[in-house]
Amino acid sequence: MDRAWQVVAAALWLTMAAAGANAEPVLVGDADRPECRAALQMASAAFRATSPVLTWPVPAPDPALATVVLSRNARDISGGDGVEADAEVFDHIRLTERPFSNHVFHWQRLAQDGYRIVVVEAPMSWRGSRYSLYLAGAGFATKALPDVYLGAAWSKDRWDAFGPPILRASVYDDNWAPPTILRDTDSGRLWLLEQGEFYFWQAEWQVHLPVAEGFQSPCRVVFHDGRPGLEHLPAAVQRFARLADDTLGPGLNEGTLNPTQRNRRRVEHGWTTLAHRPLALTDTPYNSRAEVEAALAVWAKGVLARVRLHRRLLASIGPAEAALAGHLAGQFKLAEADARGFAFYAIDYMLRSHYTFNSPTGGHRHLPVVVPWPEGVR
Repeated sequence: MDRAWQVVAAALWLTMAAAGANAEPVLVGDADRPECRAALQMASAAFRATSPVLTWPVPAPDPALATVVLSRNARDISGGDGVEADAEVFDHIRLTERPFSNHVFHWQRLAQDGYRIVVVEAPMSWRGSRYSLYLAGAGFATKALPDVYLGAAWSKDRWDAFGPPILRASVYDDNWAPPTILRDTDSGRLWLLEQGEFYFWQAEWQVHLPVAEGFQSPCRVVFHDGRPGLEHLPAAVQRFARLADDTLGPGLNEGTLNPTQRNRRRVEHGWTTLAHRPLALTDTPYNSRAEVEAALAVWAKGVLARVRLHRRLLASIGPAEAALAGHLAGQFKLAEADARGFAFYAIDYMLRSHYTFNSPTGGHRHLPVVVPWPEGVR
């Protein structure tokens, strides 16, 4: 984040905290632009929803401000084909010849200010596709698509054939997540909402407006004060978190899957969700509590350092639950019984989120979860 804007956002968050308000998304930049107002409205809707991720489902803005015309089509897009687009606004083509097999190109049907937006989906790996966004000249033709993807230099004859050169947009280049493109209701112009990659916890949302030189960014939406979510929680909860993390070990030499680091990333996201929007703690951890306790007991058996760590971890659970209950009761004005019930649920959830032990049932992550969060509290 730009340092000056980071200071402004932090000051706004401190003002909100002093006023006793729960954390909400903060707009940094030009609050008068309709694109910025639409972005803040969408971010606020995502923040208050029960989805554990802010990027899905894509919230609809006020139709008086804008409409979504291109976006991701599911939460999990690891299988590729992660884009859906308004057919009246975007045309598309799938290339089949190497080296562009299964590359999908979406391009704006009508040019604005002499340029069109082009979105490229390139199959990458088991994690899904990579997405790039370009501005193309008004004379854009489908036979120029390979040049778009490769970023080839434009010679004089190509300039004459297709208009101004393709511009690689540095704001959205080879990302794992598709862009979100909206159409301004008054002007009909398209603009870009960059919502961040999946591996960032509550990444800021950035508004980008296409101009002749590329893009300009009049504003962004910030979801937190830059500190990890765990730092907002009581000391007893932080102690529990450190002990649970110690049981994971360093996770060295695990290959490209990096299971330990993937678990740590999931846990970090979970702590941030618990700190700022606890009602969105709605994913189901892979293992049941019984499976976790049994596997930890086997893991600790016969190794003195592990036995001691295991005992400290178990002993930290009760104090963490009590401290979290008091925190929730004060932060969200929960009744004592509601706070205790959710604290028990949350600490259990976070403990189980650390691990992916072998499960005889094939895992529990697809089972529905009932979150004991009181109705009407946000």
